[in-house]
Order: sequence, then C-alpha cells, then structure tokens
Amino acid sequence: MLSLSSSFANLDDAGEDEEEVSFRGLPSKSNSEDEGMVPFKAPAGLEPFDDDMVPSTALLPDDVVVSLRGSRVHFHLRCQLNVKEVCCKLRNAEYNPRKGVGRLLLRLIQPRAHAWIWSEGNVLCTIQGSDDYQKVARRITRMIQNCGYPDAQCKSFRLVEQSAVADLRFPVRLEALAQKWARHVMYEPEVCCMANFYLKHPRSRVQVWASGKVRIA
Repeated sequence: MLSLSSSFANLDDAGEDEEEVSFRGLPSKSNSEDEGMVPFKAPAGLEPFDDDMVPSTALLPDDVVVSLRGSRVHFHLRCQLNVKEVCCKLRNAEYNPRKGVGRLLLRLIQPRAHAWIWSEGNVLCTIQGSDDYQKVARRITRMIQNCGYPDAQCKSFRLVEQSAVADLRFPVRLEALAQKWARHVMYEPEVCCMANFYLKHPRSRVQVWASGKVRIA
C-alpha cells in the first residue's frame, strides 16, 4: 500500500491574487463526466409518479426549520493530471492506489469538504453544511493550478445532489403513510425503521422516521 501525505507549504493561500477561474453555469448533462456517481433511481416496481398528488402552496410552520446538510458537485479541469505528483504538493491530500487507481482524495477544512480528483481531470466534491459550492470549485481549481497545471479550468460545473434535514415536531404513522401513498412509499419495518418517499417533481427521495425526523436527498 502506498499512501502519501505531504507537509509542504499550503498552496491554497498562495494563489489568492491569481486571475479569476473561468466558470460556466450549470449544464444539465455532460459527456464522460459522471464517473463515480450513481444516478437517482426508484426501486423496481415503485414508480415515482406525481399525478395523484395535488401541489401544495401551504407554508411550513415557523417551528419547522429545514437545514442544509451537504451538497455534491461535479466539474472538469480540462487537463490530464499526475495525481501522485499533485498529492506531494498539497496539504491534506491522500493518494492510495488501493482506494482507487488514478485518483486522489483532497480534504478542505473551511468550508468542510472533500473531493475526489481523477487523473483525467474529473472532480467530484462533497461540501458539508454550506452552499458555497461554486467558491469551493474555484478554490480547488486554483490549488491544481499552483501544482504546475496553469491550464486547469473549472468547466462543465453542475450540482449533482443536495441533502437537507428537518423535524416535523410530531410523530408520523409510517404504516398509514405507506398505505395511503403506496405508489410512492417503500416501507419494510422488518428491514428498516424508516419509510422512503419517492418524488418525481422535484426528483428526490424523502426519508421519514416515526419520530418526525425527515431527510431530503
């Protein structure tokens, strides 16, 4: 096993005065940039059709607060990387061939995030508790530029996934929920203590616990 973690100078702070990294919106699709990501898909036999659900315009109660837990973004650097060389020049970087050939793991402290960087230039980044994902993508691009790849750019950026949590402040009868919305809900009490509610618009999965806790992804 080969594991490298360097103690070189923090190149993240050295590029603060460099020119702005190019950035292109949020395309819906990209070619050959979905490596390492599993698309959302409802279980077989459970089609998340929303035709039987009337859109609601009611506001949430004041005591129900939705908190963002994390975001996952994907972008491309448009250059080939020597991940072993990049790992030796960055702090908090780890290269372990047993965890994946041709990729390294980069951790950021503020905001709290970690990113998988492939030698082909693909980057899959997960940010916890912050919506500054565009800023994090630019920051990672500058760090790669300071490692000897001045042609690195932040292109084909897109938001892959977001997750949030909330507390409904009342208990939920999961059996009744699964019975009423059988087309949307998968609930197996012998297997798991929560119910999965699948929606098509917006495309999401809502995990509901009997205590009233809810997680949206």
